[in-house]
Parts: sequence; structure tokens; C-alpha cells
Amino acid sequence: MAQATKNSPDAVQVLLQRLDHLTAGEAITHDRMVVFPIFPGPDGKGGEVLKYQTLEQAIAAGFVQVTEHGSATVPELRLQNTGQTMVLIFDGEEIVGGQQNRVVNTTLLVPAIATFDLPVSCVEQGRWHATSRAFASGESAYYALVCWRESSVSASAALPGYSPDKMRS
Repeated sequence: MAQATKNSPDAVQVLLQRLDHLTAGEAITHDRMVVFPIFPGPDGKGGEVLKYQTLEQAIAAGFVQVTEHGSATVPELRLQNTGQTMVLIFDGEEIVGGQQNRVVNTTLLVPAIATFDLPVSCVEQGRWHATSRAFASGESAYYALVCWRESSVSASAALPGYSPDKMRS
């Protein structure tokens, strides 16, 4: 769970405040896809730039460290953001290193100066030994892999005696 300091605004509160000042434009359609552009509201308050870095940028700048928990498990890593900006992490983003490479399970906006438990899934069957202490940013998973992971996790969770800690490969 994220732990923000007193000086760090909670990411949810920041987003909720922003949403109050945004308006959706007319739908733009292409084949089966529909996109709604989002604009600052008439009060102009939604137009301020939301300050964040991507996970790749934050790791490269040295503001974010992703590590295994003390007793490493597949479904969760520890993320520490020591930077003054929020970090945007995308569903399907790969994190390379540790006991095995993982892919992030959901899109997250991590608050500035926060420690966070990052939900992940295994993408590297068979390896469970450290290649590095810290993780680095990798590739983004393609849509088919994200869909497969969702169905695989759901099927595993439905099995009797399921425990995320037993998901080691």
C-alpha cells in the first residue's frame, strides 16, 4: 500500500481534483475504437500540467528503486519513490532483474516520496535466482500477453488452495 508523506499529495486526491475541472469533447471514431478528447474546463483549472515521470524515466533519474521484498514472492515487489514527482506505471510494463523478470498488473500513479507494494506477474518461467539486486525498466507487454495474463491469473485464483505465494516458477 502506498505511504505518502505529509508533504506529498495523495495521487488519488490529485486526480479527483483534476477530474472536477475537465470536460470531454465529441467522440472520434475509427473502426471499433472510440476516443473522447479531454479538455480543461471553462474555469481553466484543468489546464495545469500534471507533473509525473514514467517508471523508466524515474528509474533512470535515480528517484525510483524497485526491489524484492525481504522474502521474495512472485506477485509483489517493493517500489520506493524518493522523487518530488508522481510516477506513472503502465499495465503490462516489464520490470527486469531480481529473482525473475515481472510485468506490472495494472496502471498506477504512485505518489511522490512514497513506498508502494507493486502488483506484478511472472513472465520468466523457470528462473528463481537473482540476476541483480534492483530492477530496471524493460519492455511494455503487448495486448495479447496482458489478456493472457488476466485469464491465467483468474483461472489460478479459482483453483482450490490457491495462494499467490505458490506462483513461483
